[in-house]
Amino acid sequence: MGTITSSVHLQQNANHTFSGKICVGDNAVTFQAVPLSEVEKDSPFAQYVREIERGNLLYCCDVEPINGINQTNRFIENLITREINSDLANQLDLLSTTSQQVNLFVLDIKDAKKRYENREEIEQCELAMAQFLQAEHPPKPKQMRSFHRLVRENHIQYLLREGLLKHDILQKLSPELRQHFQETPEGRGQLCQLCEIVMNFFKMGYSVRVLGDHVLHPEDYFLSTRVQEGLSSSRISLEKTRKIALKTLYPKFYAELYSQSSEYFSVINQIFKGEFTYDEKTGTTIISITQ
Repeated sequence: MGTITSSVHLQQNANHTFSGKICVGDNAVTFQAVPLSEVEKDSPFAQYVREIERGNLLYCCDVEPINGINQTNRFIENLITREINSDLANQLDLLSTTSQQVNLFVLDIKDAKKRYENREEIEQCELAMAQFLQAEHPPKPKQMRSFHRLVRENHIQYLLREGLLKHDILQKLSPELRQHFQETPEGRGQLCQLCEIVMNFFKMGYSVRVLGDHVLHPEDYFLSTRVQEGLSSSRISLEKTRKIALKTLYPKFYAELYSQSSEYFSVINQIFKGEFTYDEKTGTTIISITQ
């Protein structure tokens, strides 16, 4: 695509929706966030909403994002490293976990070709992670056991399927934009920022319409880290969910992409009340969003 200019835009509309776009040269990826009035389907997202609506939860806390590539042999064992466990433990210490928050993490998986093209591969890896965390007795490798324990003991109840989300967005774009978002450093950062915005809306109970006609619904992108039993299928509103405050913690790898001077933080802060914190000891960035 050559040398390009890019920008991110986000605005709040009078009808309680939000609209935005990422401009890449002469191209634009447009999106609109629309509030959900209720959920009925029995799903991990519905359980997430019920926890917020029926409790006194003040925050949704998004901890240690995990990135990986599909590997047929020992996928999770190779995915969970000592560094991930160390970063997660440090973040949880900073977070001071309380009963007033619901915790989740983001899983960003590429297919075996290091792209977001093979939906089946990505889904299989995401489901494998959920099944691993739901198991009462994890496998023996030390790092796997440590990660399983950290998730269980700190009540990290859900994971968001960023790999699947990226796949679904990219499939609606031109070959030129798909190449840009997957094969250039700038494009990969832009895709991460777009998905970060979309996932923030998911957490607040919105669906997101991309390029006018492709609806991304949060029910498709939440998985539970716990075995869910006896869930109610009754309808429930999202009044509290749409007001939930968000906290996202990023390890030092993301320090530049989500810095206080980043385009992402600037855009978020124009619409919401954004708060930026950087912990020098651990290299952790914390971005808090309230409405």
